[in-house]
Amino acid sequence: SYTNHLVGLILKLLTGKGWMADYRDLWTEYPTRRLSPGLRKKIEEWMDATVLRKADAVNIVSSKWREFLLKRFPFLSPEKVTCYTNGYDPEDYEDIPEVKRQDGKWRITYAGTVLRGYPTPLFLKAIGELCHEIPGMREEVEVNFYGDIRDEQLIQINKVIEEFSLQKNVFINGHIPRQKALEIMRNSDLLLLMYIEGELNENGCIPAKLFEYIGAQRPVFAIVPEGGSAAEIIQLGNMGHVVSPSSYDEIKNSLRSLYLQYKDGDNIYKPNYSYLRQFERKHIVSKLAEIFNMLR
Repeated sequence: SYTNHLVGLILKLLTGKGWMADYRDLWTEYPTRRLSPGLRKKIEEWMDATVLRKADAVNIVSSKWREFLLKRFPFLSPEKVTCYTNGYDPEDYEDIPEVKRQDGKWRITYAGTVLRGYPTPLFLKAIGELCHEIPGMREEVEVNFYGDIRDEQLIQINKVIEEFSLQKNVFINGHIPRQKALEIMRNSDLLLLMYIEGELNENGCIPAKLFEYIGAQRPVFAIVPEGGSAAEIIQLGNMGHVVSPSSYDEIKNSLRSLYLQYKDGDNIYKPNYSYLRQFERKHIVSKLAEIFNMLR
């Protein structure tokens, strides 16, 4: 994706046309992209700064990262850097029926890549201990993972499954078509969101999956950095629970509360739609179009 910025820069130099550099991720300071000190890092830092300096406008997908760019590159003016996030299309969910399941399962779904450092082992350990502590939970809870799982994480996941005898509760399903994934999300009881903690600029990362979760209109259990951009959206949108990736007690206690609410038949999903509508893609595109028109 960073090569696209260089292509944009070359086209601007060749044509003189207005150009917005749209940063889906930070370039040289991204949480999970570590550049070792040396020539390559210096070259990429120079290219990063050159793109930001030469672009007529810059967009970044989280407010925390916008703050970082303005501080890291003093030549950037606040007027030049906007923050329009990823988004979702409500139309993607219009033809998905909401199935009234009769299987008695409390279905938790994770859709997306499980990266190195994710708190997946802690989450599954909490599920395993709760299955031991709460009568009947083992027969009801079902956790499904869809998408890539990094080898390091898969080893840890399988270890926890074995330790707590969760073979009939936790399922690794691999890749499925996107529309099928949306259908599964829409008919889950709880959607799991995770991210790392303790890395540079991790508080600005908003997993793109969060926006599909907004569209699915199901409660979210987010194990993400507290005070970060993803946590802020979930809390302001009243979408579910946010707990710290480093606090096992929070993870376990929140899961206990969510399960007991499920058993009591409580409706825990009471979203703030007036806040969440800003993440519809048609709204985001209209704002970007205004910038494009000014660059013409």
